[in-house]
Amino acid sequence: MFLKWYFLDFPREIAQEFWEYFKILSQTFSITFLLRTFFYPWKRVIEGYGKSFDLKRYFSVLIDNIVSRSVGMLIRTIVIILCLIIYLIWVIFLIISLLIWLLYPILIYYSIQISIHNAPLIKWFIVAINILILLSIFYSYKYWRENNLKIPKNLAEYLARYGVQQENIFTPKATNWIIDSWRIGNKAMLTPAEFWQFIQGTDFFHLFVKRANLDTEKLLLVVKQSVQKKDYQLLFWTNLKKFSIVRNKIDLADIFSILLTSNQDLVRFCEDNNLDSLDIFNLSHWIQKYLREEAIKRNKISPTSLRKHVRPIGLSLIYGWTPILDRFTIDLSNNPIIKNDIQLTSSQIEIIQQVIRSLSRQREANVLLIGEPGVGKKTIVSFLNKLSQQGIISPRINYHRIILLRASNLIGSFSSPINLENNLIRILNSANRAGNIILFIEDFNNLINKNNVSMGSINASAILEPYLNSNLHFICAISPEEYHSNIENQGELNNFFEKIQVKEPSQNEVLTILENKIPIYEKESRKQSTKIFFTYQAINKIIKLAGQYIHSEPFPEKAIDLVENLVSYAQQKIAIDNNKNGQIISEKDVIYVVEKKTGIPIGQIQSQERNKLLNLEVLIHQRIIDQEEAVDAIARAIRRSRAKIRNQNRPIGSFLFLGPTGVGKTETAKALADIYFESKEKIIRLDMSEYQEINSIKRLLGPLPGESDFDEGGVFSRLITDNPFGLLLLDEFEKAHPKILNLFLQILDEGWLTDNRGTKLDFRNLIIIATSNAGAEKIRQTVLAGKTLSVEKEKIINQILEQGIFRPELINRFDELVFFKPLNSQHLIKIARLMLNNLAKRIMDNHGIYCQFSQDLVEKIAELGYDPEFGARPMKRVIQDKVETYLAQQIIANRLQRGDSINLTSQIIK
Repeated sequence: MFLKWYFLDFPREIAQEFWEYFKILSQTFSITFLLRTFFYPWKRVIEGYGKSFDLKRYFSVLIDNIVSRSVGMLIRTIVIILCLIIYLIWVIFLIISLLIWLLYPILIYYSIQISIHNAPLIKWFIVAINILILLSIFYSYKYWRENNLKIPKNLAEYLARYGVQQENIFTPKATNWIIDSWRIGNKAMLTPAEFWQFIQGTDFFHLFVKRANLDTEKLLLVVKQSVQKKDYQLLFWTNLKKFSIVRNKIDLADIFSILLTSNQDLVRFCEDNNLDSLDIFNLSHWIQKYLREEAIKRNKISPTSLRKHVRPIGLSLIYGWTPILDRFTIDLSNNPIIKNDIQLTSSQIEIIQQVIRSLSRQREANVLLIGEPGVGKKTIVSFLNKLSQQGIISPRINYHRIILLRASNLIGSFSSPINLENNLIRILNSANRAGNIILFIEDFNNLINKNNVSMGSINASAILEPYLNSNLHFICAISPEEYHSNIENQGELNNFFEKIQVKEPSQNEVLTILENKIPIYEKESRKQSTKIFFTYQAINKIIKLAGQYIHSEPFPEKAIDLVENLVSYAQQKIAIDNNKNGQIISEKDVIYVVEKKTGIPIGQIQSQERNKLLNLEVLIHQRIIDQEEAVDAIARAIRRSRAKIRNQNRPIGSFLFLGPTGVGKTETAKALADIYFESKEKIIRLDMSEYQEINSIKRLLGPLPGESDFDEGGVFSRLITDNPFGLLLLDEFEKAHPKILNLFLQILDEGWLTDNRGTKLDFRNLIIIATSNAGAEKIRQTVLAGKTLSVEKEKIINQILEQGIFRPELINRFDELVFFKPLNSQHLIKIARLMLNNLAKRIMDNHGIYCQFSQDLVEKIAELGYDPEFGARPMKRVIQDKVETYLAQQIIANRLQRGDSINLTSQIIK
């Protein structure tokens, strides 16, 4: 085995390695490219002869062009000669190296003979050199053995007993695991016990346990108990056999996943730590990938690593200088907008392939990336730049420079539109002459939007059009609404681009993105001595909560922003606690940060909130008289929502309050907002009588694309975005236009609505209460007849439907239809007492005066404050006019001072 490796395998590997480096040299000097462009002018420095013939100018231009080509030829000749010399040296070095290696057994004999007859210093030097060489041979052989292990015959027979019969089914790392575990079993048996005994000492296991936030001792205790069960071994081999059938290769992550999921006790242990079988599989493969990439990064001089950073020397000789372009742009080759390694999702890879095909066309090779800000357009361009610099995409655009032009910065650099226009043309001319430019305009809409006042009368579209079918390639980024508003209707400009949709990635794809980014944040934190570490459960929670509660930006941007918020939070916590061990970011930390960011309670119910939820009816009744049915329905909905029993894809609760005017419908909604949300600002109130016209839809959803004020959005766009958690009160709901009422079919059923800008508005964390006088007369007659509203409910609803006030499908979307009863005299007295008590509290808080109200005054207020048409609504005005006015006069006249008491009777009412 050793002799075969020494004289055959290793020399062959050395020759292959030298060949790889030789290819890098060839890529660097690129002789074929130099010969192909041998007569090209130096840096494209060449002049045209002009349209009119001028003999003097003709000879001047001819001489300049000959000089430019001669300089190019001279430099290419020097480079070619230098390249041939290096090639020769490289080949000689390879031959000498192989001869020394193959003849070393003979050389070592002669070196020992020489050392015997020389001075001690020389003798020990020769011995030391030989020892170093022998150690190198030993470790090279050991490394080769570890990476070229083959499953022994007896082990293969053992595996075949369990149905794993395919040859070379295991990756090298997995093969090492199997063989080492087999040795632990004295080469006689291989069960989960041997696997676990070996695995628990590996880096893979320790990183898995840390990332999964598992207690190592408890896990190993469960393992110890599990491996004693016979069914564990049988199920393990059964699952491994299934993997061997459906997979081309089984790697160590597969083996570890099977070990953890083939025993119910281990599965239950992981589930208790919020890890299901899919999480185990994903986390195992992430750790395997991470360890492999770290090993590659440590080997920075490998051919694979070097090839990524090599550019053919000849390229710089044929492409032009771009001093004007460089003043206003950023070269992504030297200043990448995403500086760390980029890992693409499957959908992003498909988009990259589309972009490459479009840019490789013979004409109109331009791309328009259409997607919301934050979906990954810059990531796609950054990765394209990386591939281009490695020369592995397409001959037409390999090694092209991708140049970032920010239109907003360019526009802001010039004081007048004329200067802007002239310099834009100079920039485009410079890029076009260079011959190797892909211009990436990040904010394309700022350049071509005709409503952009900073552009003045400049028609940027007309300026761009000649260059859109030239040597210059364009990649432009724009949002869907900007595209529909400003480009779709510009036929000629639109036709120059290949339109590629960049959609929001799925949550599984976002997980892949975070798995790439989070180790980078962790590495940066270690440099700052803060040692932040994310658990896998926390990463899952980030994606889940960002998708559920954050709608101001799309994936992956909102998940990455949440990660950055968590990093800042952890760093602050480390500084405050002076924690030198760092901070492990758990699910609880994610919940805390999301709660602070959104104002929405997400975590476990605390004692104060628990008491409020359990006593919500009592608290509301301190503000609302009677109306038991309405208060009970609201309280039930709130408790279902907070206990996470409700349908999470619908609003917290949706209620249609029906009843006469002035019976407490609106006041009930206000009381709920004040008690549960602890803020009157959490109530969003819309008077639906203002939305009776069909055009009112634009007020709610915003103007259509192309209309003025399109960017400002509508009422819903602003209010729902600013108040994602609260109460939406729709007063006089029945007065809205039928088309507007139809909008609520989707809101009540699915919990979201898209405005005219394409923004998704989330209503899932709102309580929606619509008030209406529909059926008020029927309700009044039912109560006067002494009938129960709940019994007559169906009749009242049928009358409302027959009158065409609401459609059946809208009625059925509400969680509850709540009937408010007309107020009787006792209710009115209680309401009057409640309102006067609130007044007394304000007087005490502001002036320190204790007020009491006699029963006759309360009854008088109740009498004056009731109107058959408006119910108790006038009562507030009566109290203002009669009681508040009287108290104000007494306070201003100094007849009432701090510390005084007063008992008010009906005599104050004239």
